[in-house]
Amino acid sequence: MQWSVKRLVNQGDLISFEDTISLDQQLQQRNEEVLGVKDVTVKGILIPETHGVLAHYDVMTVVTLPSSRSLEPVEVPIKATVSERYVEPLYLTEATKEDDVVALPLEGDLLDLSQGIEDAILLALPLQVLSASEQKETATLPSGNDWAVIKEDQYLKEKSAKKADKIDPRLADLARFYDEDDETD
Repeated sequence: MQWSVKRLVNQGDLISFEDTISLDQQLQQRNEEVLGVKDVTVKGILIPETHGVLAHYDVMTVVTLPSSRSLEPVEVPIKATVSERYVEPLYLTEATKEDDVVALPLEGDLLDLSQGIEDAILLALPLQVLSASEQKETATLPSGNDWAVIKEDQYLKEKSAKKADKIDPRLADLARFYDEDDETD
């Protein structure tokens, strides 16, 4: 996905594009957890500016990642929106940096979006990946000798039960006093 910057600036009009590319090998090299990537669909616009180009595009694909619990392969749909401003290095100043648009230096006369597309996909990867069966409430969680994986709400219930058991009945009123004091703060 490359364009000549001079040609874009000379044309001066908004340019729409849509393309499908393969980034399977590049993403697997950059992140070892990526097991596979389907073809990436990129759709967006390029807006030529005096000393650069503003690129706004959507990236859509399906990435295969290992499950966080069982390490089984899980297909995860990814959709990301990217806004970047590519500027000639001499004009890359604080004034060209906006809050919602990343300003990057142009390298030569070619505008190449492949690095931005890869970055957008990698940044959109979820931290927790679960298969459909693992997402169900009735799914059994792994366990072993003297350990078990439990859900957060179950952990909080057990923690509050242990806290209730630790209170000496003779000092129960005193414990409530500190709870009431915390609520008023």
